[in-house]
Amino acid sequence: MLHTRQGWHPKDMDTIRQPIHCGCIADGQFEHARRDIEQMGIILNLTSHDEHVPEIECYIRTVKERVQAIVNTLPFKQYPNRLIVETVYNAIFWLNCFPHKDSIHATLSPRTIVTGSTIVYNKHCTLQFGTYVQVHEPHNNSLLPRTTGAIAL
Repeated sequence: MLHTRQGWHPKDMDTIRQPIHCGCIADGQFEHARRDIEQMGIILNLTSHDEHVPEIECYIRTVKERVQAIVNTLPFKQYPNRLIVETVYNAIFWLNCFPHKDSIHATLSPRTIVTGSTIVYNKHCTLQFGTYVQVHEPHNNSLLPRTTGAIAL
């Protein structure tokens, strides 16, 4: 597991356009990549096998709380695996959309720093997660339905 102190997503580290000196915490499986990571200007701090890292544990608790809050608003008794995955993705997406108090930038969110993209209201804020919607389906001029029910993810 890899986690930076600034809230960056580990798989997006190679999209950094300029070297930014920051520290990241990783477990032993990243030892072989230490040289490459440090050449990007990132200080790698490896943890031992059973060492607990408070920043990571706090972030995991926050994600779990957000997921539980979303799940408790949904009217379902059972959740398919895809819905659980999308719920976690949604929680992390919104956590990364706003600036963190101890981030490397006071006004830019982690998502903006890493990807360069911002939130667009008409695209990201029109439907609440888990809302029942009718989606358009390909059709002909018959009397068959032209929409299908779906859940907004």
